[in-house]
Amino acid sequence: MVRMCEKCLGVYQTVFLKSHEDGIYNCPNAECGHPELIAVDDQLVDIVVDFYKLGLPTKYCCSGHAYTVLFNPYIRFELATVKLANMLYTDLLDFKAENKALSKYCHVSIKNTDVGRFLDLEAVRNKDSGKHFDIDQRMEIQRGFVDFVRAFIKRLKQEVAAKENAN
Repeated sequence: MVRMCEKCLGVYQTVFLKSHEDGIYNCPNAECGHPELIAVDDQLVDIVVDFYKLGLPTKYCCSGHAYTVLFNPYIRFELATVKLANMLYTDLLDFKAENKALSKYCHVSIKNTDVGRFLDLEAVRNKDSGKHFDIDQRMEIQRGFVDFVRAFIKRLKQEVAAKENAN
């Protein structure tokens, strides 16, 4: 697990950071001075940074922890903070429809909860299928989920570049 600054998007190994007594890490970038770094799993850090660069900050994420009882790869966006949330949801559904091979690894849903409204990208996991996956299946699901999200980000970057070139 690494720590990421939501302001400057710097990524830091936790072992090299000094935390406060409450376990909070400040951004070590002297020019940034952001008061708190977020925890991001190693397998998702490049994905999370790319989403932030595209103006799509994540709320929570987890790579799935293939060797623990809880296996739940996901990326969550808080819809109140994501500009063009409906467009993101529609783009994800379109991308799933166009990419059948990868789409089997990722569910896209909007969830209304007591604390807000969220767009979730979730991998296929234990509770969805009613069975427990062995380690090889978990690794395949985790890889498929990450590959799906990376391919989606690549498409978003291409769309952004095309719009910039058109202007």
